[in-house]
Amino acid sequence: MTNPIVSINSVEIHPIVIRDQRVLTFTQVDEVHGRPKGTARRNFTENKSRLIEGQDWFSVSPDEIRTTSPGAISDAHRSKLTVVTESGYLLLVKSFTDDLAWQIQRELVNAYFRVNPERTVGERYETIIPSEQQTLSELAQRKVAHLAPALQGKGLAEIWSRLHNKFRIAKYSQLPRTQLADAIVYMASMELRGVPNADHAPRHPASEPLTNNDMANLRRVIWLISHRFHYEQAWTQGVWYALRDATGVRSPNRFTVDNLPVLTQEMRRILQAVEPLVQMRNEAELEVLRRVVRRREQAEPLIEDWRARLMRSAKEDHGEIAHTLSGWMERDLEELAARAQAGRDYPEVDEPTGQRRH
Repeated sequence: MTNPIVSINSVEIHPIVIRDQRVLTFTQVDEVHGRPKGTARRNFTENKSRLIEGQDWFSVSPDEIRTTSPGAISDAHRSKLTVVTESGYLLLVKSFTDDLAWQIQRELVNAYFRVNPERTVGERYETIIPSEQQTLSELAQRKVAHLAPALQGKGLAEIWSRLHNKFRIAKYSQLPRTQLADAIVYMASMELRGVPNADHAPRHPASEPLTNNDMANLRRVIWLISHRFHYEQAWTQGVWYALRDATGVRSPNRFTVDNLPVLTQEMRRILQAVEPLVQMRNEAELEVLRRVVRRREQAEPLIEDWRARLMRSAKEDHGEIAHTLSGWMERDLEELAARAQAGRDYPEVDEPTGQRRH
């Protein structure tokens, strides 16, 4: 099977498909972003402890790449290569914050990673639907509920890593429906190995307020939502209102450590509601450009078609648009729940002063 070459930022990328998903080499990342050779590898080395093998990156042999993606690498390659998935790529380029870098990231996600490659071996199979994905997510949450909040993120990372390795998938949304029952049994019987016994794990007092680091992690997720919309300030206010309502913590009282599970769950709910809308908006924008602008078609039929699709997607549990979250969004939610060290802060989406007084 051959994969069409993708051109981004005037750089031609020969798609590499590993385990039914597209990946990038460090060289490809450096070239498409116009960065000095070795930049992506350096970022990977510095952050490797936070990346998950089998989910964010793979170590593959040249022969495996040549089998699944003929022509993607030269015949001179003999040693193993490290390749990054969509989530791994987005984590590596977090430090690339200029306007061009943002544009390249968006193009890579939409035109490279999100293009479903044809399976190179075996038959196509039906993967689990969003409601079944939620079942696995809730099961994982129950497995770590007895742990101290600071250890829950580590426990979740272990669960997902072992599940991915067991069923040879990059993310749990790729699990075949025929293996769902086996996955549930496997997760239910799993004993966590990488976290201390909960009985001996230090617990935070119930009344301990969230730290500045915790709030930076929370603002990061809020920014993921609000910055994607024209009415950014209104979205920021709306998300803060939802968080206050979900936790029952009235302004100006501070959220506490005990609120973290509810805050994480509420942010997940909002992201899962927002993602289909953003995806549909992006697809509609491209279709208007292609059909109305370039082909000079009438806009009204296209608008009516998209309105009908939006209504249909809202009514269906797993409609035309996937309600799953990308790997980097899942990672940000995990870091919020685990109280991980925050990266860049987004004070511009802090809770509005007027809203705190109500």
